Amino acid sequence: MNMDQRILQKRIYKGSRSIKIMDEFESLNTDLKKQYDTLELQDLFCIRYRRKLYWVSLYLQRMPYNTQHIDSSLTFTELKNGLLERVFTLEQKDSYRIVEEVFEGIRQLWNHSESELLFQFSVPIQFNAQNSRNRSGYGNRYRGEELIYEGTLYGETTDYMFVSAKYRRW
Repeated sequence: MNMDQRILQKRIYKGSRSIKIMDEFESLNTDLKKQYDTLELQDLFCIRYRRKLYWVSLYLQRMPYNTQHIDSSLTFTELKNGLLERVFTLEQKDSYRIVEEVFEGIRQLWNHSESELLFQFSVPIQFNAQNSRNRSGYGNRYRGEELIYEGTLYGETTDYMFVSAKYRRW
């Protein structure tokens, strides 16, 4: 990850309002440019590896068009209900694709003396989240019988991608 990136750091709880978080991530500065490049979801879950516990933070970025990525249907709701505040072991690594990728990086941490390590995923993992723009449309617009604008559909999300994970020894 580039050091000049502007990172929004957020802790997620069961009651966190994901649309509010994503709206802040998508916010514009005074020059009308995106205020943040990366969203750090801090200390989402733990990994137990060789009798030690590690907190895992995930780094999220906007997914550019035609980016090679690992398909995933993971949403904020699933993240809060399935991953948040859980402790995963090596036997459970197949529970979620993101957990499987996180275990790839934990082996590297084991070989380092640092208490914290940032691991870049070789291929980003898709993450789907709603922001206010996903909820603003009312439907299709037609000129006669010709569709000229496809509106927002119920449950529509924006594609983001997890690009890296940070491990912190507990």
